[in-house]
Amino acid sequence: MLTINNTGLIIVDIQGKLARLVHDSDTLIANCEKLIQAQPY
Repeated sequence: MLTINNTGLIIVDIQGKLARLVHDSDTLIANCEKLIQAQPY
C-alpha cells in the first residue's frame, strides 16, 4: 500500500515544445501542475 512514508514523486523536466506535441497536452500539463502543487484531482 502506498503511504506518505514509502512514496516519492519524481518530476522530469517537461520541455514546452515537446509537451505541446503530446496527445491531449493541455490535460498533461494541468495534471503535472496539480502534482507539483500536491493538489487533489
